[in-house]
Amino acid sequence: VSSTFTKDLDNLVELLKENKLARLKIISHIDNEEAALGKENPRMANLCEERAIAVLKYFQHNGIDRGKLVMEVMENEEPASEMNTPLSLAKNRRVEFQITK
Repeated sequence: VSSTFTKDLDNLVELLKENKLARLKIISHIDNEEAALGKENPRMANLCEERAIAVLKYFQHNGIDRGKLVMEVMENEEPASEMNTPLSLAKNRRVEFQITK
């Protein structure tokens, strides 16, 4: 986990602690290559869900109640980029967040 990503997660932790009514939706995505790997290799089949769970656990480990967290697994349904370059694939391997009440 990069230090920039950790810093972003920590900022969200603080926001959730300061705003008692706020909830956080964790939206996980994979790219087409990861989706294809999941079809070939059963151990990779749940990669998108595992990505979301890892982030969810980070929030719980940092004091955020599970009831404030919603998880959504999008697989490769909404790509950020349609290209097949390494950078485009990396953009599709992501976790997004939506703050709700």
